[in-house]
Amino acid sequence: MADELPPMTLKAIGIIRNEVKQAPPERDWWQDTVSEIVIEPGLTDALEGLEDFSNIIVLW
Repeated sequence: MADELPPMTLKAIGIIRNEVKQAPPERDWWQDTVSEIVIEPGLTDALEGLEDFSNIIVLW
């Protein structure tokens, strides 16, 4: 069928680090959390052209 979407595979290119061990029950607790995105050295080419954008979406 022409309207079917093809399957998609996602591959992590890094990890997110922060001090959070368990999320508190409040909904807005992330606003004061500082996180670091660590990209695997061999996969940095995946970020080529990123500077042309004002925002990114990070899945974790």
